[in-house]
Amino acid sequence: MRVAIAVLTAAALVSGCYYRTALPGASAAPGTPVRVVLTPDASHDLAPLLGDQVHTLDARVVSSTRDTLALAVSRVVRSDDRAVAWSGERVALPRTAISLVDRRRFSAAGTALIAAGVVTAAVLVRKAVLRPPCGARPSC
Repeated sequence: MRVAIAVLTAAALVSGCYYRTALPGASAAPGTPVRVVLTPDASHDLAPLLGDQVHTLDARVVSSTRDTLALAVSRVVRSDDRAVAWSGERVALPRTAISLVDRRRFSAAGTALIAAGVVTAAVLVRKAVLRPPCGARPSC
């Protein structure tokens, strides 16, 4: 059972909890993984470049200027929530086309809570499964 608890704890820690935070002024250093949400007009105007009905791009920042955000795109998401994988193709987006730029962050507190919950559940299950029958306990 200790192995099962260790495996469950490791799984909780490896999977972890994440949250997204908006980048102020849509500024990001080169190499930063980001999610870019396009404006509705940009989704339409950039269709020849990105594909029909694309509203979100997952990418790494290549460069960032006051007017343009250059990205190496790994995935685009359409308005029907269908994701299409890309292979790092580079795209330069005008800032006016961008509604939001955010970044995924690791939540140590959330991950610790999940891990503690998994361990607690595993211990409770272990006690319930390994509890001797009522007739074998003097306190029944």
